[in-house]
Amino acid sequence: MSFDVIKTNNMKTINTLLIVFFLTLAGNAQSVKENDVPAAVRDAFKAKYPESKAEKWVKEENNYEAELTLNGKAYEAAFDANGKWIETEREVKSSTLPQAVKDGLAKSKYSAWTIKEAVEIESPEYKLAYELELTSGKEKIALYFTPDGKIVKEDR
Repeated sequence: MSFDVIKTNNMKTINTLLIVFFLTLAGNAQSVKENDVPAAVRDAFKAKYPESKAEKWVKEENNYEAELTLNGKAYEAAFDANGKWIETEREVKSSTLPQAVKDGLAKSKYSAWTIKEAVEIESPEYKLAYELELTSGKEKIALYFTPDGKIVKEDR
């Protein structure tokens, strides 16, 4: 077998794997028209956010996420297919995190890690929490903090 045949076969394999990967990503979250969102979800959104309109709907597995703007800030509100509110989140700058959250991170074993993303979360479980996506080399972790700086959850 010549080198060109091996090279061509490897490229076909790589291309096939890339196609499968991107189709899998597209299958996990997809934009949906508002009319395709269950009425229970639309009604729950309107009840929770009567002063706002869903600018875009995304279906992720069995849940629906609405993108909305409140007081000039972008949010995402997630509901299950029956209209039960799961959480609302918005991305924030790490510089705007409460000092207690910054101190909590500084006192943790992850103090040397880099904050890749910071998200403010409101949910039934947490009235208010902050999710920090951290990296150190190739390692990643998500830490969840209460506003007073306590770590309540770690996701690897």
